[in-house]
Amino acid sequence: MSLTRHLADPDSPVRVYFAHRFPGTRELKFAHTSERSDSITPRGTAVGVDVVRIFSPPAARILPANEALFPWSIAGMALDYRLRYEFEAADPSTFAAHAGWTHLVRLPMGERATDTGWEETVRALARLTNRMDPSGDDLAHPDELELARLCGLLSLYEQVYRMGGILNPRALDTPIWSIGLNAPLEDLLGLVDDRVPGDVAAMIALFRAEAPELRSSSRVVANPEFARSRDLGGADADIILDHLLLELKTIKTAKIGQSFAWQVLGYLLADTDDEYEISDVGWYYARQGYTWRFPTDEFLRRLAGTDVDLGEARAEFADVCASLRDGKTLVSGGSTTGREFGGFPREGREHPVFTAFPSPIRTVERRVRFYPTKEGRGRWHAPRSQVPWIEGYCDPIDMDVAACGTPIDIDIEREPAIPPIGIEQKEAEARFCRRCLLYTEMFYASRFDPDAKRELADLNYYPPIRGSGKWHLPAGTTGYFHFGIADDEPACHAFVTLDLSAEPLGIAKGGDIADADPRLCRRCLKTPPRVRPND
Repeated sequence: MSLTRHLADPDSPVRVYFAHRFPGTRELKFAHTSERSDSITPRGTAVGVDVVRIFSPPAARILPANEALFPWSIAGMALDYRLRYEFEAADPSTFAAHAGWTHLVRLPMGERATDTGWEETVRALARLTNRMDPSGDDLAHPDELELARLCGLLSLYEQVYRMGGILNPRALDTPIWSIGLNAPLEDLLGLVDDRVPGDVAAMIALFRAEAPELRSSSRVVANPEFARSRDLGGADADIILDHLLLELKTIKTAKIGQSFAWQVLGYLLADTDDEYEISDVGWYYARQGYTWRFPTDEFLRRLAGTDVDLGEARAEFADVCASLRDGKTLVSGGSTTGREFGGFPREGREHPVFTAFPSPIRTVERRVRFYPTKEGRGRWHAPRSQVPWIEGYCDPIDMDVAACGTPIDIDIEREPAIPPIGIEQKEAEARFCRRCLLYTEMFYASRFDPDAKRELADLNYYPPIRGSGKWHLPAGTTGYFHFGIADDEPACHAFVTLDLSAEPLGIAKGGDIADADPRLCRRCLKTPPRVRPND
């Protein structure tokens, strides 16, 4: 099973490990910089402030003129190949496209059929790339388009490989398989959608303009595989530039979601022998000309919510990968029902990798009405009008849409269904939207008013163990689950260790946050009093 399939499978040990150990994918929307500012003087005291960057890509600058049935995945693979030639890292026999071609010419007893099409493709690539000026001058535009079309052809060969070749009957319907062996190069190039060459050439021009620091890399490894790649179905990343693991994305709207984050995390941890000495990870969004990157220590810290030793994380991941090998014989008939999957039980996983990161127990704490969709299909949702906490920042006309944000029409004229108070959310009926079920917690029971006066909760604060810095509230004392951090870590997710043996600083309930002791963390002070224990 490939890495992407592992990440899509909620029962995969890989996904379970990532979800428990590295849940903070939303934190990747922020990145530290080396800048500092000491010009902020709240209450007359100069305070040094870390400056962070926010993930803010521009709108797509490169899009096909006609998007109808545009081959997005082929264009993405073509850009990958074209970028290799930008760095002169281009031996076609090492490409995934070559592996696809071997499926086409495979004969019994390990022999290969004769095919002139691949040979002509390789010669055409060599002829074009030999025209590239070592000084860095670009190809003439007609040559650039020809090279981009050839890269599109390589993508069609790779398509066969990615589909599993002859083992997948659907691969027999791909354009490159259908045309057969020994087709003239002109006919092979005709298989490439005419919109792809211009699209790829434009993205390359944008890359040169917007990412000169990437283009100047001295060491280039295209499609690197890692020590644990075989355990993950041959997982290979896009490219490594010097010590930067970089994923190329050609999507219309740049995002940094869970799948993108865990995909890069999987590659980073799969390099268990540190062959590539990866020091940074990142993404390049080719249609936006936007680069987003992190040093590996910050990347892991943001995902885990605490400092992470890369070597230790790789050792944990190696155990997870070993379980995939050990558990293969337990899966039969494409089902894992009632059996162990990948060496871990489907229920009550007891591997030491997971026991340190227990799943939270979330219950239904208040009555919330759920309604079906007007289409009559799909999950039932809670409208925003059932979540007082949301009311403070939503337009009144939007009160009858799904609280979870799903763009679907709710039929509020129908008889609602109400999950019983006291049951665990995971035990609620399958028809209820799992994200809307979160709003059945008492945390959302009162209206959110951004202008309301914040009052203090009578909780104890502890100093950092290093002896300097703000005092924080341990997450476990708030009565509200903080996903991704332990009970003895700061409720505000600050990257500090608290000295719980020190005499705590208690505060009285009901005071104004503005008047609180300046030693106390302002974010911890905003912990809502109503979610304290015993409230």
